[in-house]
Amino acid sequence: MKRITYIVYLFTALGVLYAANRLDERHFETAQHTLNSIHKDRVVAQDIIYQLSSTFNDRHLRYITDTAISPTDVKLSQQDQLITKLFEQFSQTKLTEQEKFQFSSLQRSYQKLLRYESALDNTAENPLLNIKNAFAEINDNLDELSKIQVSESSNLKSLGQKSLDSNMLLSMTEIALMVVLVVVILFSIFYKGFK
Repeated sequence: MKRITYIVYLFTALGVLYAANRLDERHFETAQHTLNSIHKDRVVAQDIIYQLSSTFNDRHLRYITDTAISPTDVKLSQQDQLITKLFEQFSQTKLTEQEKFQFSSLQRSYQKLLRYESALDNTAENPLLNIKNAFAEINDNLDELSKIQVSESSNLKSLGQKSLDSNMLLSMTEIALMVVLVVVILFSIFYKGFK
C-alpha cells in the first residue's frame, strides 16, 4: 500500500510539472510572437514610412526649387517606382484597422498628386496649389501612420510583458507546489515510520 501511495504522489508531481511546462511553453510562444511582430510588422513598417516620407519630401522640394518640372521627368518616374514598391511592402505587413484606413487615405492622396502632376502641362489650370495641398495630405497620412506604429509597438510590448509576468507567476507557483508535494511525501514517509 505504501508503494502505491508513493507512486501516486510521484505521478501527481510529474503531472503537475508537465501541465506547468505546457503553460510555460504557451506563454513563451506568445512572448516570441510579440517580439517577432514588433520587428516584422512595426519596425519594418516604420522604416517603410520613413522611406516614403523621405521620397515625398524630396519630391516636394523639387517642386519648390525647380520650376521646370514636367510629368515626364525621369526623377519623378523613378520616385513613382520606389513609392509603388514601398506601398506593396507596407501592404504585406500586418495592418490594424486604423492602419488600413490611413494607408488607403495615403494611397488616395498619392493618386491625387499624380493627377495634379499630370495637369502640369495644362496652362489653363494652376495645379501647383493642388500639388502643395496633396503633399500636405500625404504628410498628414504619413504622420498618422507613424503614430500608429508607436502605439501598436507599445501595445505589443505590454502584451509580451504580461505573458512573461504570467510565466514568472506560474514558475513560482510550480516551485511552491513542488515544495508542498515534497513536504507531503516526506511527512507521509516519516509519519508512518514513527507509528
